[in-house]
Amino acid sequence: MKNKLISLNILFSIVLIEWKYDLQNKLFWAFDCDFDGNDMTNVRMNGETCGPTCSRTTGCTHFAWSKYQDGTCWMKYGVISKTNAKTIQGSDLVCGIIDAGVLIEWNFDSPNKLYWAFDCDFEGND
Repeated sequence: MKNKLISLNILFSIVLIEWKYDLQNKLFWAFDCDFDGNDMTNVRMNGETCGPTCSRTTGCTHFAWSKYQDGTCWMKYGVISKTNAKTIQGSDLVCGIIDAGVLIEWNFDSPNKLYWAFDCDFEGND
């Protein structure tokens, strides 16, 4: 009996989101992405004003813009990071995150050779 070698070639397509930074409005944004859930409100507007409007809206932490009803900004709330964005190729969606600008001040404990900081947490690593 002859041994048969079966070869499976699996092709994985990894699409990275190419984030851009709007220095004036202090936000990250990208094309062809969306965030699930946490809708706070939605407002009809053009895509260029969605991020800046979110950054001026109390409680808005991230956003998505779509062509729905000739342009709708979906302002969202909650703890978020760029890694939560999902890619939707060819969708004409725009998504973004408001840059909270929170800097963590790290301290070094030389006898124990470790860094530490007040008022921070590593989400989901409990």
